Amino acid sequence: MTDAEIHTVLERLTHAELTADVAALESLTTDDMTLVGPLGFVLDKNEWLDRHRTGALTTAALAWQPESLRRHHDSAIVIGTQDQQAHYQGHRVQARLRATHVLLHLDAGWRVASTHLSPMGQPPTFSGAPQPAAARSN
Repeated sequence: MTDAEIHTVLERLTHAELTADVAALESLTTDDMTLVGPLGFVLDKNEWLDRHRTGALTTAALAWQPESLRRHHDSAIVIGTQDQQAHYQGHRVQARLRATHVLLHLDAGWRVASTHLSPMGQPPTFSGAPQPAAARSN
């Protein structure tokens, strides 16, 4: 149960999404996996896989860059960025997203149980309100 194993699962997931490898996507995720998309929609595993099965989603480029990994017993939370160039039902989808993956260590190894994607941005600032460390200038 090493951090390298977790990173390998997410690298394999990225490659499988890029190549629309449904069998690999299925094996890298839990049976009850869910995706929260960048617009707030929620897909269960079958709905998520169907985008690839039907060809509704085609991905030209997909890059995953992990930024932090926290482990809690048999689970892990990995936060990073995802850059994608894709088409969904013929419409261009290009985005730089913040991605949070939750993984569980099961008998078969690490599996992705949930992914949450959101657009990149900074929190709003208000007069007198403290700013997060990432938004402060040094």
